[in-house]
Amino acid sequence: MSAPSGAGERPSPAVEDEDDGRPTVLIVVAAMMAGVMLAAGMLVVSQIMFKDPKPIPEEVLVNKPAEDLPPEDVPAEVAPPPEADPCDGVSDEDGDGYLPCAPETDAALARVSLGELKANDCDDKDPKVYPAAKGDGRGVDNSCDGKIEGKERPVTEPPPPQETCFQDLDGDGYGNVLKPLRGEACRGKNVSKNSEDCLDTNARWYPGAAEPPGSPDMNCDGKPTPAVENPSSLSRRRC
Repeated sequence: MSAPSGAGERPSPAVEDEDDGRPTVLIVVAAMMAGVMLAAGMLVVSQIMFKDPKPIPEEVLVNKPAEDLPPEDVPAEVAPPPEADPCDGVSDEDGDGYLPCAPETDAALARVSLGELKANDCDDKDPKVYPAAKGDGRGVDNSCDGKIEGKERPVTEPPPPQETCFQDLDGDGYGNVLKPLRGEACRGKNVSKNSEDCLDTNARWYPGAAEPPGSPDMNCDGKPTPAVENPSSLSRRRC
């Protein structure tokens, strides 16, 4: 018995791959398209989520009350810079604790009242000169009050002329013109404002002193007194 026509024959491999593989290709293509669409969607979502917010127009910020704006949109207040003071950056060269400057700002004056800042030094080269300093006998303005210590004379006023006198060793009230003295020395002893004594070691010699006949110039007039001749000597000459 002969086999029927076509019995036992296997279909062509090419026809089998073409018929069986078509659905597989479609599935792969569809999956790829779905992946692309998913990636595109995720990209759009990420751009929306992470994109910078649109800035609020300036006119909105100006015209809209701050309490109606989101906290992140309220403009921050900028603190003004601190006011400069003449004592800023000044150093104390003489080391007396006082700066050679005059504080003016409220902050600097507050530091002065708290004792944190000392200023108004009128001579930053002299450590003995500063506000409230005591006089040291040098005749300078130690306390920076504009006056010489111990005197009511302003610093700008010239000092009064010093008193002048002369040494009077013999105490006759007349001094030696060759021995002038000044200032405090004139308040001591053996001094005189007169300088006409011609011999300051003898109290009998002074202007106006009595001169016995034949004595030297005791009255300081520059002329010695002539001696008076003895009457007996005169009678002998006549004889």
